[in-house]
Amino acid sequence: MTIGIYLLIFLIFLYVFLSRMLYDLIIKNKKNAPISSSNLTGENTRNFLFFFLFICHISRIISLIILTFLDIKYNSIDYSKVILYPYYYFYLTLLKAFPTYLFLSSFTIIILFWSQVYYASVLVSSPHLQTLYIFLNVLVYAINVILASLAYFVKAYFDYIYYNYIIESIVDYIIASAFLYYGVKVTNKLKEKSKGLARKDNIVKRGLYSFWCFIKDMKFYSSFFDLPTCDAIIYFLSECVPSILIIYTFQPSKEKSAMDFKYTTPLCSETFNPYNLKFKKKKTKKNTDN
Repeated sequence: MTIGIYLLIFLIFLYVFLSRMLYDLIIKNKKNAPISSSNLTGENTRNFLFFFLFICHISRIISLIILTFLDIKYNSIDYSKVILYPYYYFYLTLLKAFPTYLFLSSFTIIILFWSQVYYASVLVSSPHLQTLYIFLNVLVYAINVILASLAYFVKAYFDYIYYNYIIESIVDYIIASAFLYYGVKVTNKLKEKSKGLARKDNIVKRGLYSFWCFIKDMKFYSSFFDLPTCDAIIYFLSECVPSILIIYTFQPSKEKSAMDFKYTTPLCSETFNPYNLKFKKKKTKKNTDN
């Protein structure tokens, strides 16, 4: 077996571990969530992020198990000869692409959450953000399904592989740009609200890392690594590491009260309250005492 196969096996166990962590987060969040949080858009978005990321990891586990089994059975797939069998390469592309698009959708949830936090902080109504998010995701999936179906029926397998690569690249760069845009916006609002350099550094560093995750993939494919090794490296950097950051960010802390009406920004370990509700409650309490 090649190094790439061992790396894929390692990733399977890592994805299983992360799935378990996400499952624990889902359970703990349901137990600790205040009753009033059902009315908070940010809280609902966060709950959906946990659940969707869990589905993403399960899909990637299934994909990696099948790919690793094929690699072991055929003593590592010779991807240079797979081109002679376009239908086989077509199925391999589908097997890899489906979890990838799920992960891309999960990262757009973070962008949606950041945009909600930003527009709430500037007191701008944004009732159509979720609708736009759903529409764009459905559009990408619909285009992909249509292209895959057409390629299958007319046996234009390489055309689908080519167009899928274009679509995935476009989505990557759009998500990267959105990470930078809303990362800067939220950072500026945090600076205005708290004047804290630590929060600013957290969002900037993690936002820049997220941007890098979406633009670096081509470098590995042009390197001297074989394709299974490239896939393992890309999955680890662009899926596992962001998942670890998200799980670490949302780990329950004893200092956090379940009844605090705060917005926790993904990829930032601090909390951000755009309406400064805690301050207002304290101020109201002082006025009552007087």
